[in-house]
Amino acid sequence: MLGLAVVDLLSMPTIVVFAPMQEELNALLALLPPATARSLHGLEILETQFHGKRLALACSGIGKVNTAMNAAIVLSHLDVDSVLNVGSAGGLRAGQQILDLVVPDEVLAVDVDVTPLGFAYGQILGGPAVFHTDAMLRGRFERAARTWPDMPPVHHGAVGTGDTFVNKPHQVEQIRERFGRDRVACVEMEGAALAQVCLRFGVPFLIVRSLSDVPASGEDNHLDFPIFLQRAAHNAARLVLEMLKED
Repeated sequence: MLGLAVVDLLSMPTIVVFAPMQEELNALLALLPPATARSLHGLEILETQFHGKRLALACSGIGKVNTAMNAAIVLSHLDVDSVLNVGSAGGLRAGQQILDLVVPDEVLAVDVDVTPLGFAYGQILGGPAVFHTDAMLRGRFERAARTWPDMPPVHHGAVGTGDTFVNKPHQVEQIRERFGRDRVACVEMEGAALAQVCLRFGVPFLIVRSLSDVPASGEDNHLDFPIFLQRAAHNAARLVLEMLKED
């Protein structure tokens, strides 16, 4: 019986779930069975099982360097089938509301500018201008979303990543000018770094963001961030876990 249990465990897909902030990670942990903690180079990894899947959860940290470093640590040590990135973001489209969801198909580095050398906005030398989330994982999310009667609006398009908290009209306008007026659905500080690491490791990934603020609505939107962070984190977390219930 023990041997069979070990085989069953090894046959489970392993999914890594990153959240940038502790509040966002806590929202996931509150909905999961108790997890076992271990440390990889100072990064705490919380491991549990959920609907026939092995989950490894961690804080990626805020910003592109923290995210790339911690994602590389985890993917170097674990045999991973897919990566999910869940958390909050700022809405960049007119008409969006706080707590709306964004599930992007594109990931852009909105603070990268090597255009004087002939590259596109967002493109680093030797890398792509655009990263793409996994279509199969997006399909799972869509199926989970359709089961929710109280589902908030879901926006698609691109997530824009930069090491700046966007809260000024001129920041919003610059992103729109560089990448297209309606292309970028939300902005955050981790997605493009995670996408770059996942591309190198050949691991499919999905990003799910719940809007904690809407920079597109004008000045002082940043004041909404601490008020709605926990609710946004909970909404994103519960939907990601609903998606993981699918066989």
